[in-house]
Amino acid sequence: MTDEREAGDADKVQPGEQQGAAKAIEEGDAPATSVDVDDDGLGELAEGQWAQQSQQLNTFITNIYDGVHSDRVHIGVAASSGRRRVTGTLDAAEIEAAARFYLRPAPFDEASRLLADRRLVVLAGAEGIGRRAGALALLTTVTGVDTDVTSLPPSLNTGDLAARTYRSGRGYLVQDLIVDREAPAVRRFELDQLLAVLKASDAYLVITVTPASAAQGAMRDLRIDWQVPDPLSLFEHCLDENGPAVQHDADVELVRRRAAELTRPRDIVALAARLRDGVDAAMAALEDTERERVRAWFDDKPNLHQVLTIAALAFINDIPQATFERCLARLVAIEEDRSGRESQPTEGDPQLPQSRRLWAAEDSLAKIVRDDSTGGLRSPRRLVFTASGYRTHVLAELVDRYGYELWDPLVAWAAEVAAESDLDVQLELGLGIAMLAGAALHEVTESFIEPWANGTPAQRLTVAQTVSWMCLDDALAAEALGMVVGWVKHGSPRRAVTATIALSGELGVRYWSDALRMLWELVLRGGPVGTVAAKALAIRYSSASAEAAEAARVLSQIASAIEWSMRRERREARLQRVLGAALELIRAEQFEARQPMAAFVLQSAPELAPTLGRLFGEVLRSASRQVPAIDALVATLRALGGDESVRPAVEEFGGSVRDCLSDREWSLLRPQLQQALDGTDQAALVAALLRVLDRSNNGK
Repeated sequence: MTDEREAGDADKVQPGEQQGAAKAIEEGDAPATSVDVDDDGLGELAEGQWAQQSQQLNTFITNIYDGVHSDRVHIGVAASSGRRRVTGTLDAAEIEAAARFYLRPAPFDEASRLLADRRLVVLAGAEGIGRRAGALALLTTVTGVDTDVTSLPPSLNTGDLAARTYRSGRGYLVQDLIVDREAPAVRRFELDQLLAVLKASDAYLVITVTPASAAQGAMRDLRIDWQVPDPLSLFEHCLDENGPAVQHDADVELVRRRAAELTRPRDIVALAARLRDGVDAAMAALEDTERERVRAWFDDKPNLHQVLTIAALAFINDIPQATFERCLARLVAIEEDRSGRESQPTEGDPQLPQSRRLWAAEDSLAKIVRDDSTGGLRSPRRLVFTASGYRTHVLAELVDRYGYELWDPLVAWAAEVAAESDLDVQLELGLGIAMLAGAALHEVTESFIEPWANGTPAQRLTVAQTVSWMCLDDALAAEALGMVVGWVKHGSPRRAVTATIALSGELGVRYWSDALRMLWELVLRGGPVGTVAAKALAIRYSSASAEAAEAARVLSQIASAIEWSMRRERREARLQRVLGAALELIRAEQFEARQPMAAFVLQSAPELAPTLGRLFGEVLRSASRQVPAIDALVATLRALGGDESVRPAVEEFGGSVRDCLSDREWSLLRPQLQQALDGTDQAALVAALLRVLDRSNNGK
């Protein structure tokens, strides 16, 4: 590809091309339906102005898993104990952690026999009862291998699963299978094919589903209704594993009686762990004082203004007090307008309401704080809940106690906040909506997520942030993935852009195989959504820089998709889209350090120097992209500084760049590159790179 050619209109993704690219990243999937993308309201997003929001949210969520903000976030009823990828090869530490306190429930032996005989078993049950841990235990038991389990994307249907290649003796898991729109007869046919493939491959597959999943109909003869182990037996098992033994006094027996009442294995495991800190600590963990405190506040029948205030705080907690009061005033005005109720005039001198005294009341659920670490007296006063857990309980009580009269103005007000507010408010609103989804997912989807996903650019950003927050809860994460898959396959152009932004965040971390496949399809689709998808891939790559191995994995898989398309694609418009994605990748920067990712990879994963070199080489061949590509190369060398240890990687990188260029292309490019490199201080690395680049390419 030696000429610079212009991109045309978006082309429809062809089945063979989509599946070929999927194989390049070792995941198969049927092609999604292409939609034409107009530019109505998408230009702002396509220019990348959302990148800052995505980066800030990704950093914040990373800090949550590191314990920095974990006290602020309480989402849903099935929060994960730690960040993990849902797809890909599970590491030994994760499998070992799941097995440490595992106690086999009653259906385990039946499920084990079924898996060994049929090669597939479906575990049905509610979230939180231990289906995932049970699946891992079944696979390691039947295969006899405890370190080799692959978790597959939940969006794969039975036909996709049947089309995969499986390794002999290996275990596979599909957690929370997403039900597609296939007819039951089609699903049954595909299931029979899957069973035959698994048997021929000598592989084993466990699928988990919820009780309401329609997939259970076709898989009825393979389904096991999963159960929790006996709570008290699990509690005793955990005590034995934790050691040393706890004394059997009266207080400990009280904890045991309470443990017998619990229904979720993770709660029982956590209780046993707290008992090591003493009986009081364990009992404190059991007492749901925050929930009762919130219920008592609502039982006192607060007035309308108090309810509106606490509801607004549940949606946008921990923002500057002045900002909150402006938002609250708008909510009050919307409620008055929709109810037809007006503020009552007062006789004589008007009295200003002392609204801030609400936060000083002894029974208040909220308080004013000032962050001394960010400026002391100069830092703004912020309004927060008195206890971090109050927010979730307030939202649940609002759902349980109030109807249309409250929710109609709240929905309208939240839509305004999402459309008009600054980044900090949008982040908090996205978190509030995600927390509300834990209590009323259907209503949240219908009133907030779906309308906003097709709304203004700011509303779509808020929805994308909501999706990331939902990924902190295992059950909500699966629901979020299902929504995003629908937006990509069947949604409007605006919803496709919303999905693209969401896939660059926490959803892309948990379901990376799904995210890469969908984002690459959108890149090839072109138009504004393709531009956003290319930036989303770069953001996902940048967000992985906290772990060198993860960054290397993400780069390698994106590069595989790019290189596959460069080899196979013949339509010029789509080749230009591929090159655009490659350019975004080579000039990506680490989130906080603001250093080129290319320099980070050369230092931390030098084995990927050839991969990185090929990406640079292909982009340098493109006349319209040479200048930004040269800038990215210069920035990379500057970031490497005087690190002589990286010289072998730089030379290997340069060799791969040169392999992409003909002698003529290099002769035209060299003067521009030399001029740009003359301004750098890294003489040794520059000289090493140019020596490699100056070699002849044998007349290529």
